[in-house]
Amino acid sequence: EKSWENDSNYRSIEFLLSLLHEMEHGYFCGKHLVRPNSYTLTAVLLGVDGGLDALKVLDRFEKDYGNDGGARTVDDNDGIVTVQVYNAAISACSRSKNNSAEKRVSRIDGWQVALSILQRMRRYGPSPNDQTYANILQACAESGQINVALSLLKELQKSSFPLTSKIYLPLLKACANTRNVNVAQSLIESMKENSLRITIEHMNSYLSVVAKCKESARALEILNEMFDSKVGDQAIVPNLITLNTVLSACANSDDFESARDLLEQIKEGRFKVAARGGTNSRKSREDVIRPDIVSYNTVISCADPQMALELIHEMRLSRRNRDGVVLPNSVSFTNAINRCRVFINKSQSIDERDAVLDIALTLLELAGDDNVNVYVYSAAIWTAEAVGNYQVACS
Repeated sequence: EKSWENDSNYRSIEFLLSLLHEMEHGYFCGKHLVRPNSYTLTAVLLGVDGGLDALKVLDRFEKDYGNDGGARTVDDNDGIVTVQVYNAAISACSRSKNNSAEKRVSRIDGWQVALSILQRMRRYGPSPNDQTYANILQACAESGQINVALSLLKELQKSSFPLTSKIYLPLLKACANTRNVNVAQSLIESMKENSLRITIEHMNSYLSVVAKCKESARALEILNEMFDSKVGDQAIVPNLITLNTVLSACANSDDFESARDLLEQIKEGRFKVAARGGTNSRKSREDVIRPDIVSYNTVISCADPQMALELIHEMRLSRRNRDGVVLPNSVSFTNAINRCRVFINKSQSIDERDAVLDIALTLLELAGDDNVNVYVYSAAIWTAEAVGNYQVACS
């Protein structure tokens, strides 16, 4: 029997609005109708994907529930089409439909619809808040309109609108998509100058930009500043996402030595989870951050074949540990075998190339039935082809 949660028809505008109509006219609580409130309208918009559809629903809400037209109110004074409802409509501008053609159109139009809703709010109300602007900036970011987003930020900086940390997060994420590390750095500096709270989410987004730009030295410098609590005047404790992002920067830069050194520091317990307050000493005690499968797979992706094999062995042996068991998965073996192919393409020695092929075949054997998939086999086939051993490739 088909589950309704998996049916896209149940996320259609028609279905959501029919539920709203049924709520008002089909169900009764005693002698009173079940009247919608701002949370109801927000919930409907949370099920809408795409700016144009969200705008249609918002127009209907303004007509049916707005102060200007037969308003249905909670207390007969305030309209229920609140700023939260508008924010939900703007948030829908960042989401895309499942259909690939509609997905492309909705992303292109999303930022424009978001800005049109902002103009409507500025003219007729309700007044935008920091979440409004954060959602608009997110829509611009998803559409690749980083310059539009930066222009809006400059406009806010010149106005009397109180800036908050929330506004900067989608801009940093946009910089990661466009690989614009200089803009990301300027955003962090702007937050410092305006004495805004910089969170671990801001720093992780900043590091993501650095990682995609293959700047391992800068990523390590930022990590050290965080570790030494030198990010402005604030103490920002790195988490596992932070460390894995820095490892990614090293891997993208093909800086294995730095990646391995950082992995060793993580294993040795240099980094600790930020203590959470409370009177319970067990709950407030700091816990050591341990490497996970992403940590190991990232380091493997920039290791030489022998080191990749050693890291796989290390992961397999971790099953003996009481804590920190990290067993290799199909990605581990795919990355390790791909490193064999990279080394073979660079090597001129026939003996070295054959030795590396043996390592790749050993990795394929270690993968076993549990971790072998099409990606592992493809990596092994391409490695054998790189050596010119088509018999092994075909087998």
